Amino acid sequence: MLMASLKNNHSRSESDCKIYYLTLLAIVIFALAYSITFTDGPSYFGDDVTYLNLAYNVIHGNFVESGYIFSIRLMQILPIALSYKLFGVSILSSSAWDITSYIGIIIVSFFMAKELFNNLAAVSAAALAAFFPLIVVYSSTINEDIPLAFLTSLALLSILYAQRRKSGMWYAASGILLVASFLVSPEAAAVGIIVVLYLAIEVICKRIKIDRVSMHFAYGIAIALIILMAFNYLNANNPLITFDVNLHFYSAVGGINTIPSTNVDPMFYFNVMFPYHFYSQLSSAMAFQGIAGISIPNMVQYVISTDQNTSTGFYFYVLVAAIIYLAATKEKRAYFPLFFLIAGFLYLEFGPMHISLSPFEYLLSYRLDRFLMIIAVPLVVTLGMAVAKLVQDNALKSKYITSVFAFVIIAFLIATSVPINLNWHQVVVYQRYDQIAISNYLSGVSSFARIYFPNSDPSINIYSKFNNDVRFIPYASFVNCSIFPSGSYVVLPSYPPIAATDNITSCPSWQLLLSPSPQGQFPEWIQGEGKMALAKLYYVK
Repeated sequence: MLMASLKNNHSRSESDCKIYYLTLLAIVIFALAYSITFTDGPSYFGDDVTYLNLAYNVIHGNFVESGYIFSIRLMQILPIALSYKLFGVSILSSSAWDITSYIGIIIVSFFMAKELFNNLAAVSAAALAAFFPLIVVYSSTINEDIPLAFLTSLALLSILYAQRRKSGMWYAASGILLVASFLVSPEAAAVGIIVVLYLAIEVICKRIKIDRVSMHFAYGIAIALIILMAFNYLNANNPLITFDVNLHFYSAVGGINTIPSTNVDPMFYFNVMFPYHFYSQLSSAMAFQGIAGISIPNMVQYVISTDQNTSTGFYFYVLVAAIIYLAATKEKRAYFPLFFLIAGFLYLEFGPMHISLSPFEYLLSYRLDRFLMIIAVPLVVTLGMAVAKLVQDNALKSKYITSVFAFVIIAFLIATSVPINLNWHQVVVYQRYDQIAISNYLSGVSSFARIYFPNSDPSINIYSKFNNDVRFIPYASFVNCSIFPSGSYVVLPSYPPIAATDNITSCPSWQLLLSPSPQGQFPEWIQGEGKMALAKLYYVK
């Protein structure tokens, strides 16, 4: 009787596990379909175009690491180059590394939550990762923060597995992954520092021993660094070029080959994480109309009308409630994601981009909303664990009501994220409208014709798949008509400092060929989001 009961329980457990894995598969298939459907090419969110040009140079044997900061980001450039080599040059192959990383983030979120809590937490974390605007809006571009989030979160999962399984292989994997993530973006250094801090605390608390197994973490780092320095020596004749260039670039602001600007506003990340300023809205409504001025429809309309300006939606609002709940219930299993979530935020907020002792200088890290990506996986894992704990603890004293409430939380976050993601997709489409139209037109002109485009946004050759790329010639500024030879084509953007497309009366020999206009195809709010929108194509007679 007992044996039969155990067999039934085991069979039921296996069946439940299969359901959760099938759910993960469904989430992954949806995410893959979404990212492929909305792949529109390089965006203005980062340095997409630069990576594509460098990757193209790799497959043609023209790539050399140099003092140019982007040339040393090998784990962003080389995967794209591999995609070009395998599948040819296209917009989809250009985005393949980011799409792969997006799927990887979802899978890592699932297995981290599963290892820490249970299958329900795993599925919840995966679903929330698949819709989180901060992740989704970059998933079909060529932005470095998606691969960075994937590799760093995979390093965290490796640390978790290593500690729980006492596995030297997983310790080594985490060390290798941390070095690899640094080759995507130096932001990974923040995660590396936090990982070392976490391991030090675990050693002090005697939850990890410094022995042959745990030392594999250092071995992994050493192996990865040796491979990196060997590559650097062979490619650039300088084994330390990765560190030299990063150190120089982030050591000053505004100098030659240094970071051009920095944002040290202490409220920047708070405003990104909590974009709906409900308190000010409520205060304003009450000041003019008293308590009658507060209405749910008005608040909903406020969210709908401004959601295109956020990349986080309601995730951080719900996170606050999740942290309070997990802390109140003394859920020790939440320690791991919360440690990296809180430490990651504190580093982004107060951590240095550069430190010097003589003279003493503490240069705060540059702030961008997409830098929050390094805490995206700990965030969704924390949310997934909180939802699963609600159900596990039967927090509302009714299994049915508790389960419905947990489902509503996830459904709410997903439902409010969908319009944000679609809005950002429209932004990318709008930004690329003129360039795609111009590229399509140029595909029909002579392959020997010279095509001049502004070097501040060299996307035309990418949309033309680098076909006969020697004919694409960048220019830095529009001085006068004589700098462009007869028989050439000129892409002239409408924004300064290059030129104003309506101010070329001094070029009588120029013929306007194409003036792409997306008028009426996009909502009004999007008109200010395009950088190169409304560029025009001219022919020099």
